[in-house]
Amino acid sequence: MFVLGHVGIAAGAVHFLDRKADLRWIPLAALLPDVVDKPIWFFLPGFANGWTRSAAHSVTGLGIFAVLALWALRERAWGPIFAYASHLLLDRMWWDATILFWPFEGFFLPRFPFDHVELWWQKLTDPWTMGGEAAGALLLAVLAVRGRMWDPGCRRVFRATGRLA
Repeated sequence: MFVLGHVGIAAGAVHFLDRKADLRWIPLAALLPDVVDKPIWFFLPGFANGWTRSAAHSVTGLGIFAVLALWALRERAWGPIFAYASHLLLDRMWWDATILFWPFEGFFLPRFPFDHVELWWQKLTDPWTMGGEAAGALLLAVLAVRGRMWDPGCRRVFRATGRLA
């Protein structure tokens, strides 16, 4: 789970597309696939079969989240839905089509083919992953400066509305 990349890129993109968007739900929505799937990997290893990405990293998970977000947030739901979808894009889920299209290609996932230590080392040396982390950190810094988050009044407005002042 690379927090800065997922949160920063999603928040920056949503703010760029709509300056009046409520950004308070964006971090949770951007991280939700990992927040759901990591415990599945830990507590239901028979289902996950070694994968740390499963149901929440699928278009089914995105669809369920979209329905719930539309029900709860109505017209303000597009930002969190966009953030959730951006997580799937940043994780390059098209490389794992079995997971992306779960359960349409079978309910149980195939055996995970890699060693997790080796995979983490690969991610830590991957320009896409580390570049995403750097871009996310930069975008969060830009949003903090743009919203003047050092000012208590601006922070109060952000907490109340989710908008940058």
